Amino acid sequence: MGKYALLLTTILSASGAFTQLNLTEAHQGETSERRAHQLDLLAREAALSGYAEALYLIETEPLASLSSRSGTLAAGRYHTTFDVTLGAPTEVHVRVEGAAEAGGDATQYVIEAQFHDLDGVEVPTHPDTLLARVPPYLRYAALSDGPLRLTLMPRILGATHQVNASVHTNDDLDLALSLGAILGLQAVRGFGTYAGDLYSVPLLRDPENAFRPASNPDLLDTLRPSDVVEMPEIDVDSLARFATDTRPGGLELLGTMALGTRESPEIIHVEGDLVLADVQFDGYGVFLVDGALIVDATLRGVLNDLLGRPESRVAFYVDGPILFNGLGDVQGQFVSNESITFSGAATLYGNVAAGGSVNFLVAPTIRFLPPSPALTTHLPDAVPVYDLERVAMREWEVK
Repeated sequence: MGKYALLLTTILSASGAFTQLNLTEAHQGETSERRAHQLDLLAREAALSGYAEALYLIETEPLASLSSRSGTLAAGRYHTTFDVTLGAPTEVHVRVEGAAEAGGDATQYVIEAQFHDLDGVEVPTHPDTLLARVPPYLRYAALSDGPLRLTLMPRILGATHQVNASVHTNDDLDLALSLGAILGLQAVRGFGTYAGDLYSVPLLRDPENAFRPASNPDLLDTLRPSDVVEMPEIDVDSLARFATDTRPGGLELLGTMALGTRESPEIIHVEGDLVLADVQFDGYGVFLVDGALIVDATLRGVLNDLLGRPESRVAFYVDGPILFNGLGDVQGQFVSNESITFSGAATLYGNVAAGGSVNFLVAPTIRFLPPSPALTTHLPDAVPVYDLERVAMREWEVK
Protein backbone atom coordinates (compact mmCIF):
# COMPACT_ATOMS: atom_id res chain seq x y z
CA MET A 1 0.00 0.00 0.00
CA GLY A 2 2.91 2.26 0.68
CA LYS A 3 3.91 2.69 -2.92
CA TYR A 4 0.30 3.26 -3.99
CA ALA A 5 -0.11 5.88 -1.32
CA LEU A 6 3.07 7.57 -2.51
CA LEU A 7 1.84 7.48 -6.11
CA LEU A 8 -1.52 8.96 -5.08
CA THR A 9 0.21 11.69 -3.12
CA THR A 10 2.40 12.50 -6.11
CA ILE A 11 -0.62 12.65 -8.44
CA LEU A 12 -2.57 14.88 -6.06
CA SER A 13 0.43 17.16 -5.62
CA ALA A 14 0.87 17.46 -9.37
CA SER A 15 -2.84 18.11 -9.82
CA GLY A 16 -2.75 20.86 -7.20
CA ALA A 17 0.25 22.47 -8.83
CA PHE A 18 -1.44 22.34 -12.24
CA THR A 19 -4.61 23.89 -10.81
CA GLN A 20 -2.60 26.65 -9.13
CA LEU A 21 -0.79 27.28 -12.42
CA ASN A 22 -4.10 27.62 -14.26
CA LEU A 23 -5.44 29.98 -11.60
CA THR A 24 -2.30 32.13 -11.78
CA GLU A 25 -2.46 32.30 -15.56
CA ALA A 26 -6.16 33.20 -15.42
CA HIS A 27 -5.43 35.94 -12.89
CA GLN A 28 -2.61 37.24 -15.04
CA GLY A 29 -4.93 37.23 -18.07
CA GLU A 30 -7.57 39.16 -16.19
CA THR A 31 -4.95 41.68 -15.03
CA SER A 32 -3.68 42.13 -18.58
CA GLU A 33 -7.20 42.67 -19.92
CA ARG A 34 -7.96 45.14 -17.13
CA ARG A 35 -4.74 47.06 -17.84
CA ALA A 36 -5.53 47.16 -21.57
CA HIS A 37 -9.03 48.48 -20.82
CA GLN A 38 -7.61 51.15 -18.51
CA LEU A 39 -5.11 52.20 -21.17
CA ASP A 40 -7.93 52.46 -23.70
CA LEU A 41 -9.83 54.76 -21.35
CA LEU A 42 -6.77 56.90 -20.60
CA ALA A 43 -5.92 57.30 -24.29
CA ARG A 44 -9.49 58.31 -25.16
CA GLU A 45 -9.71 60.76 -22.24
CA ALA A 46 -6.44 62.35 -23.36
CA ALA A 47 -7.75 62.65 -26.93
CA LEU A 48 -11.02 64.19 -25.72
CA SER A 49 -9.07 66.68 -23.61
CA GLY A 50 -7.04 67.71 -26.65
CA TYR A 51 -10.20 67.98 -28.74
CA ALA A 52 -11.86 70.25 -26.14
CA GLU A 53 -8.78 72.48 -26.20
CA ALA A 54 -8.90 72.55 -30.02
CA LEU A 55 -12.55 73.71 -29.96
CA TYR A 56 -11.64 76.52 -27.57
CA LEU A 57 -8.75 77.64 -29.77
CA ILE A 58 -10.90 77.61 -32.91
CA GLU A 59 -13.45 79.86 -31.19
CA THR A 60 -11.00 82.31 -29.60
CA GLU A 61 -7.85 82.48 -31.73
CA PRO A 62 -7.27 83.78 -35.27
CA LEU A 63 -7.45 80.73 -37.51
CA ALA A 64 -4.27 81.67 -39.35
CA SER A 65 -2.32 81.49 -36.07
CA LEU A 66 -3.38 77.95 -35.10
CA SER A 67 -0.46 75.54 -34.73
CA SER A 68 0.15 72.08 -33.30
CA ARG A 69 -0.36 71.54 -29.57
CA SER A 70 0.65 68.86 -27.08
CA GLY A 71 -0.44 68.18 -23.52
CA THR A 72 -0.84 65.56 -20.80
CA LEU A 73 -3.80 64.31 -18.81
CA ALA A 74 -3.25 61.89 -15.89
CA ALA A 75 -1.26 58.99 -17.38
CA GLY A 76 -2.17 59.93 -20.95
CA ARG A 77 -0.91 62.48 -23.43
CA TYR A 78 -2.22 64.09 -26.63
CA HIS A 79 -0.95 65.85 -29.72
CA THR A 80 -3.21 68.10 -31.82
CA THR A 81 -2.65 69.35 -35.37
CA PHE A 82 -4.67 71.90 -37.36
CA ASP A 83 -4.99 72.12 -41.13
CA VAL A 84 -6.54 75.50 -41.99
CA THR A 85 -7.66 76.63 -45.44
CA LEU A 86 -8.65 80.30 -45.60
CA GLY A 87 -10.87 80.98 -48.56
CA ALA A 88 -14.32 80.32 -49.86
CA PRO A 89 -15.27 78.49 -47.79
CA THR A 90 -12.82 78.51 -44.90
CA GLU A 91 -12.13 74.97 -43.65
CA VAL A 92 -10.44 73.66 -40.51
CA HIS A 93 -9.37 70.03 -40.10
CA VAL A 94 -8.46 68.93 -36.56
CA ARG A 95 -6.63 65.71 -35.69
CA VAL A 96 -5.99 64.74 -32.06
CA GLU A 97 -3.89 61.71 -31.16
CA GLY A 98 -4.28 60.52 -27.58
CA ALA A 99 -1.90 57.92 -26.15
CA ALA A 100 -1.33 55.97 -22.93
CA GLU A 101 1.17 53.26 -22.03
CA ALA A 102 2.12 51.14 -19.01
CA GLY A 103 3.99 47.90 -18.39
CA GLY A 104 5.14 47.68 -21.96
CA ASP A 105 1.59 48.02 -23.32
CA ALA A 106 0.45 51.08 -25.29
CA THR A 107 -2.81 52.35 -26.78
CA GLN A 108 -3.49 55.22 -29.17
CA TYR A 109 -6.85 56.92 -29.73
CA VAL A 110 -7.52 59.31 -32.62
CA ILE A 111 -10.22 61.98 -33.06
CA GLU A 112 -10.65 63.83 -36.36
CA ALA A 113 -13.13 66.62 -37.11
CA GLN A 114 -13.85 68.86 -40.09
CA PHE A 115 -15.30 72.38 -39.80
CA HIS A 116 -16.65 74.70 -42.52
CA ASP A 117 -17.30 78.44 -42.32
CA LEU A 118 -20.99 78.95 -43.06
CA ASP A 119 -20.24 82.43 -44.40
CA GLY A 120 -17.08 81.48 -46.24
CA VAL A 121 -18.58 81.60 -49.70
CA GLU A 122 -19.74 85.20 -49.47
CA VAL A 123 -19.66 88.11 -47.05
CA PRO A 124 -22.77 88.30 -44.85
CA THR A 125 -24.94 91.10 -46.17
CA HIS A 126 -27.41 91.90 -43.41
CA PRO A 127 -26.23 94.74 -41.14
CA ASP A 128 -27.47 93.01 -37.98
CA THR A 129 -25.37 89.94 -38.78
CA LEU A 130 -22.24 92.03 -39.28
CA LEU A 131 -22.82 94.16 -36.17
CA ALA A 132 -23.30 91.06 -34.00
CA ARG A 133 -19.76 89.98 -34.94
CA VAL A 134 -17.88 93.11 -33.91
CA PRO A 135 -17.11 94.41 -30.39
CA PRO A 136 -19.98 96.38 -28.77
CA TYR A 137 -18.11 99.70 -28.99
CA LEU A 138 -18.05 99.41 -32.80
CA ARG A 139 -21.80 98.93 -33.21
CA TYR A 140 -22.49 102.67 -33.37
CA ALA A 141 -22.02 105.25 -36.08
CA ALA A 142 -20.19 107.27 -33.42
CA LEU A 143 -19.16 106.35 -29.88
CA SER A 144 -17.06 108.32 -27.41
CA ASP A 145 -15.71 107.70 -23.94
CA GLY A 146 -15.53 111.48 -23.53
CA PRO A 147 -18.07 114.15 -24.53
CA LEU A 148 -19.82 113.90 -27.90
CA ARG A 149 -20.59 117.26 -29.52
CA LEU A 150 -22.84 118.01 -32.50
CA THR A 151 -22.20 121.57 -33.70
CA LEU A 152 -24.06 123.36 -36.54
CA MET A 153 -25.29 120.89 -39.20
CA PRO A 154 -23.67 117.45 -38.98
CA ARG A 155 -25.69 114.54 -40.34
CA ILE A 156 -25.36 110.95 -39.18
CA LEU A 157 -27.23 108.60 -41.48
CA GLY A 158 -27.15 104.98 -42.55
CA ALA A 159 -25.39 103.93 -45.73
CA THR A 160 -28.64 102.06 -46.41
CA HIS A 161 -32.14 102.32 -44.96
CA GLN A 162 -31.73 98.97 -43.21
CA VAL A 163 -29.63 100.12 -40.28
CA ASN A 164 -29.90 102.62 -37.44
CA ALA A 165 -26.98 105.04 -37.37
CA SER A 166 -27.01 105.57 -33.61
CA VAL A 167 -24.59 107.56 -31.45
CA HIS A 168 -23.53 106.98 -27.84
CA THR A 169 -21.31 108.72 -25.33
CA ASN A 170 -20.12 107.50 -21.94
CA ASP A 171 -19.91 111.18 -20.99
CA ASP A 172 -22.02 114.23 -21.89
CA LEU A 173 -24.00 114.68 -25.11
CA ASP A 174 -23.71 118.32 -26.17
CA LEU A 175 -26.43 119.53 -28.57
CA ALA A 176 -26.33 123.18 -27.48
CA LEU A 177 -25.07 124.41 -30.86
CA SER A 178 -26.74 121.75 -33.02
CA LEU A 179 -29.09 123.39 -35.50
CA GLY A 180 -30.79 120.05 -36.00
CA ALA A 181 -31.60 119.80 -32.29
CA ILE A 182 -32.61 123.47 -32.06
CA LEU A 183 -34.87 123.41 -35.12
CA GLY A 184 -36.10 119.84 -34.81
CA LEU A 185 -34.44 118.75 -38.06
CA GLN A 186 -33.13 115.24 -38.51
CA ALA A 187 -29.50 115.13 -37.46
CA VAL A 188 -29.19 111.43 -36.57
CA ARG A 189 -31.01 108.58 -38.31
CA GLY A 190 -30.80 106.50 -35.17
CA PHE A 191 -30.85 106.77 -31.39
CA GLY A 192 -28.88 109.15 -29.20
CA THR A 193 -27.81 107.73 -25.82
CA TYR A 194 -25.59 109.17 -23.10
CA ALA A 195 -24.22 108.09 -19.71
CA GLY A 196 -23.50 111.66 -18.57
CA ASP A 197 -25.61 114.79 -19.01
CA LEU A 198 -27.54 116.21 -21.95
CA TYR A 199 -26.89 119.80 -23.00
CA SER A 200 -29.41 121.33 -25.38
CA VAL A 201 -31.28 124.55 -26.11
CA PRO A 202 -34.88 123.56 -26.96
CA LEU A 203 -35.84 126.93 -28.44
CA LEU A 204 -38.25 125.74 -31.11
CA ARG A 205 -38.49 121.96 -30.92
CA ASP A 206 -37.76 119.10 -28.58
CA PRO A 207 -34.18 117.99 -29.36
CA GLU A 208 -35.46 114.41 -29.47
CA ASN A 209 -36.94 115.28 -32.87
CA ALA A 210 -33.41 115.40 -34.27
CA PHE A 211 -33.03 111.65 -33.60
CA ARG A 212 -35.14 109.55 -35.98
CA PRO A 213 -34.24 105.85 -36.13
CA ALA A 214 -34.75 103.84 -39.28
CA SER A 215 -36.28 101.17 -37.06
CA ASN A 216 -37.84 101.46 -33.60
CA PRO A 217 -40.19 98.49 -33.13
CA ASP A 218 -40.17 98.81 -29.31
CA LEU A 219 -41.08 102.51 -29.46
CA LEU A 220 -38.10 103.51 -27.31
CA ASP A 221 -37.27 107.13 -26.55
CA THR A 222 -34.95 108.17 -29.33
CA LEU A 223 -32.88 110.44 -27.06
CA ARG A 224 -32.30 109.00 -23.60
CA PRO A 225 -29.80 108.21 -20.80
CA SER A 226 -28.08 104.85 -21.01
CA ASP A 227 -25.48 102.65 -19.36
CA VAL A 228 -21.79 102.94 -20.15
CA VAL A 229 -20.54 100.99 -23.17
CA GLU A 230 -17.05 99.85 -22.30
CA MET A 231 -14.48 101.50 -24.56
CA PRO A 232 -11.13 99.75 -24.03
CA GLU A 233 -7.80 101.28 -24.89
CA ILE A 234 -6.38 99.95 -28.13
CA ASP A 235 -2.85 98.71 -27.44
CA VAL A 236 -1.24 99.54 -30.77
CA ASP A 237 2.17 98.27 -29.63
CA SER A 238 0.69 94.89 -28.78
CA LEU A 239 -1.22 94.68 -32.06
CA ALA A 240 1.96 95.52 -33.99
CA ARG A 241 3.14 91.91 -33.68
CA PHE A 242 0.45 90.97 -36.22
CA ALA A 243 1.71 93.50 -38.77
CA THR A 244 2.54 92.29 -42.27
CA ASP A 245 4.28 95.59 -43.08
CA THR A 246 6.00 98.20 -40.90
CA ARG A 247 6.60 101.82 -41.91
CA PRO A 248 9.19 103.61 -39.73
CA GLY A 249 8.50 107.27 -39.04
CA GLY A 250 5.48 109.04 -40.51
CA LEU A 251 3.64 108.02 -43.67
CA GLU A 252 1.71 110.03 -46.26
CA LEU A 253 -0.38 108.06 -48.72
CA LEU A 254 -1.03 109.15 -52.31
CA GLY A 255 -2.35 107.23 -55.30
CA THR A 256 -3.52 103.62 -55.18
CA MET A 257 -2.49 101.20 -52.43
CA ALA A 258 -3.01 97.45 -52.77
CA LEU A 259 -4.10 95.71 -49.59
CA GLY A 260 -5.07 92.12 -48.79
CA THR A 261 -8.18 89.97 -48.87
CA ARG A 262 -11.01 89.64 -46.39
CA GLU A 263 -9.58 86.30 -45.27
CA SER A 264 -6.05 87.68 -44.99
CA PRO A 265 -6.07 91.50 -44.73
CA GLU A 266 -2.88 93.52 -44.95
CA ILE A 267 -1.88 94.89 -41.52
CA ILE A 268 0.36 97.96 -41.70
CA HIS A 269 2.10 99.39 -38.64
CA VAL A 270 2.93 103.10 -38.96
CA GLU A 271 5.55 104.17 -36.42
CA GLY A 272 4.51 107.82 -36.43
CA ASP A 273 1.75 109.98 -37.93
CA LEU A 274 -0.35 108.86 -40.89
CA VAL A 275 -1.65 111.37 -43.45
CA LEU A 276 -4.26 110.31 -46.01
CA ALA A 277 -4.14 112.68 -48.95
CA ASP A 278 -5.46 111.54 -52.33
CA VAL A 279 -5.49 107.77 -52.02
CA GLN A 280 -7.51 104.79 -53.18
CA PHE A 281 -7.38 101.45 -51.36
CA ASP A 282 -7.71 98.17 -53.20
CA GLY A 283 -8.69 95.32 -50.88
CA TYR A 284 -8.96 94.82 -47.13
CA GLY A 285 -6.47 96.27 -44.67
CA VAL A 286 -5.74 97.52 -41.16
CA PHE A 287 -3.55 100.50 -40.25
CA LEU A 288 -2.00 100.56 -36.77
CA VAL A 289 -0.83 104.11 -36.09
CA ASP A 290 1.47 105.10 -33.22
CA GLY A 291 0.86 108.82 -33.71
CA ALA A 292 -2.00 110.91 -35.12
CA LEU A 293 -4.13 110.35 -38.22
CA ILE A 294 -4.96 113.28 -40.50
CA VAL A 295 -7.42 112.88 -43.37
CA ASP A 296 -6.68 115.83 -45.64
CA ALA A 297 -8.49 115.10 -48.90
CA THR A 298 -10.75 112.78 -50.82
CA LEU A 299 -10.08 109.06 -50.75
CA ARG A 300 -10.62 108.33 -54.42
CA GLY A 301 -12.97 105.67 -55.67
CA VAL A 302 -14.95 105.38 -52.44
CA LEU A 303 -18.33 104.95 -54.10
CA ASN A 304 -17.01 102.37 -56.55
CA ASP A 305 -15.32 100.54 -53.67
CA LEU A 306 -18.58 100.41 -51.74
CA LEU A 307 -20.73 99.21 -54.63
CA GLY A 308 -22.15 95.90 -53.48
CA ARG A 309 -20.10 96.01 -50.27
CA PRO A 310 -22.10 95.79 -47.02
CA GLU A 311 -19.12 96.46 -44.74
CA SER A 312 -16.00 98.58 -44.35
CA ARG A 313 -12.85 97.33 -46.02
CA VAL A 314 -10.24 99.48 -44.25
CA ALA A 315 -9.69 99.99 -40.52
CA PHE A 316 -7.58 102.57 -38.69
CA TYR A 317 -6.60 101.92 -35.06
CA VAL A 318 -4.81 105.01 -33.82
CA ASP A 319 -3.04 105.76 -30.55
CA GLY A 320 -3.26 109.54 -31.08
CA PRO A 321 -6.04 111.87 -32.25
CA ILE A 322 -7.85 111.66 -35.60
CA LEU A 323 -8.68 114.80 -37.60
CA PHE A 324 -10.94 114.89 -40.67
CA ASN A 325 -10.34 117.95 -42.85
CA GLY A 326 -11.60 118.90 -46.29
CA LEU A 327 -14.72 118.10 -48.27
CA GLY A 328 -14.05 114.65 -49.67
CA ASP A 329 -15.41 111.15 -49.22
CA VAL A 330 -13.74 108.80 -46.74
CA GLN A 331 -14.26 105.09 -46.15
CA GLY A 332 -13.36 102.97 -43.13
CA GLN A 333 -13.74 102.18 -39.46
CA PHE A 334 -11.77 104.67 -37.33
CA VAL A 335 -10.81 104.09 -33.69
CA SER A 336 -8.69 106.45 -31.56
CA ASN A 337 -7.44 106.30 -27.98
CA GLU A 338 -7.78 110.10 -27.92
CA SER A 339 -10.21 112.47 -29.69
CA ILE A 340 -11.82 112.40 -33.14
CA THR A 341 -12.73 115.73 -34.77
CA PHE A 342 -14.56 116.55 -38.01
CA SER A 343 -13.63 120.13 -38.91
CA GLY A 344 -15.00 120.38 -42.46
CA ALA A 345 -17.69 118.82 -44.61
CA ALA A 346 -16.24 115.38 -45.29
CA THR A 347 -18.51 112.37 -45.79
CA LEU A 348 -17.44 109.22 -43.97
CA TYR A 349 -18.78 105.86 -45.12
CA GLY A 350 -18.06 103.91 -41.97
CA ASN A 351 -17.97 104.70 -38.25
CA VAL A 352 -15.87 106.21 -35.46
CA ALA A 353 -15.08 105.31 -31.83
CA ALA A 354 -12.89 107.36 -29.49
CA GLY A 355 -11.37 106.98 -26.05
CA GLY A 356 -11.69 110.76 -25.77
CA SER A 357 -14.21 113.17 -27.26
CA VAL A 358 -15.92 113.07 -30.67
CA ASN A 359 -16.52 116.51 -32.17
CA PHE A 360 -18.71 117.17 -35.22
CA LEU A 361 -18.07 120.72 -36.42
CA VAL A 362 -19.62 122.59 -39.36
CA ALA A 363 -21.33 120.09 -41.73
CA PRO A 364 -19.73 116.64 -41.86
CA THR A 365 -21.75 113.53 -42.72
CA ILE A 366 -21.43 109.96 -41.52
CA ARG A 367 -23.14 107.30 -43.59
CA PHE A 368 -22.90 104.41 -41.18
CA LEU A 369 -21.47 101.33 -42.85
CA PRO A 370 -21.09 98.34 -40.50
CA PRO A 371 -17.48 97.55 -39.58
CA SER A 372 -16.00 94.40 -41.05
CA PRO A 373 -15.60 91.59 -38.49
CA ALA A 374 -12.59 90.47 -40.52
CA LEU A 375 -10.79 93.66 -39.45
CA THR A 376 -11.53 93.36 -35.72
CA THR A 377 -9.97 89.95 -35.04
CA HIS A 378 -7.20 91.22 -32.76
CA LEU A 379 -9.16 93.95 -30.94
CA PRO A 380 -10.27 93.78 -27.29
CA ASP A 381 -13.63 92.01 -26.90
CA ALA A 382 -13.39 90.75 -30.48
CA VAL A 383 -16.08 88.35 -31.62
CA PRO A 384 -14.90 85.29 -33.59
CA VAL A 385 -14.93 86.10 -37.29
CA TYR A 386 -15.85 82.67 -38.58
CA ASP A 387 -19.19 80.99 -38.03
CA LEU A 388 -17.79 77.47 -38.09
CA GLU A 389 -19.97 74.39 -38.18
CA ARG A 390 -18.70 70.86 -37.65
CA VAL A 391 -19.58 68.87 -40.75
CA ALA A 392 -17.75 65.60 -40.01
CA MET A 393 -16.24 63.77 -37.05
CA ARG A 394 -14.85 60.31 -36.40
CA GLU A 395 -12.85 58.60 -33.66
CA TRP A 396 -11.12 55.23 -33.40
CA GLU A 397 -8.66 53.22 -31.37
CA VAL A 398 -5.22 52.24 -32.65
CA LYS A 399 -3.49 49.26 -31.03
